Amino acid sequence: MTSSKCALCEVIITQDNDTKEHVIPNSIGGRKKVKGFICKVCNSLSGDKWESELAKQLNPLCLLFAINRERGSVPSQLFETTAEYKLKLNVDGSMANEKPIYSEIPLDDSRVKINIHARDEKEAKSILKGVKKKYPKFDIDEALDRLRIQDSYCPAMLKMNFSLGGPDAGRSMVKSALALAAYSGIPAYSCLFL
Repeated sequence: MTSSKCALCEVIITQDNDTKEHVIPNSIGGRKKVKGFICKVCNSLSGDKWESELAKQLNPLCLLFAINRERGSVPSQLFETTAEYKLKLNVDGSMANEKPIYSEIPLDDSRVKINIHARDEKEAKSILKGVKKKYPKFDIDEALDRLRIQDSYCPAMLKMNFSLGGPDAGRSMVKSALALAAYSGIPAYSCLFL
């Protein structure tokens, strides 16, 4: 049996202010929910502040383990590699450069070799249009014919520093523990230490 008061503000839970609280925050993959535990106001405020901080801290693990959420997907995150360049890790396990790579190598007085590493074909075409503006004699159709799409393996390791804690993430973890107790039929107030 759950408490009839909000576990955070102790307002009486009614049909109008009751919510389905995730036992484990949705942002890190939680599915189980409990009713009669927390009011709408506290659920909204704690979600915006506490759960978002915990989600931010656990985002690298969510990406590595391809955590599925009920609402929204895990956001991509930028990581530095041991080779000192930056890659964006996506929830599907794919990686992409932080930004496109563009270089010009002079071959002689009238010719330049241009190398482009774009994240997708659309970005490559956009860059080629910029090259055409800079070099009006540039044959964009020939360049598009020579365009090669290829995937490559990142030879360097991703640097990941994990830290977990702080006031807001800690509050989220305590709230999850209380929600688990309520889900199991233990009133939140019986978990308080005096």
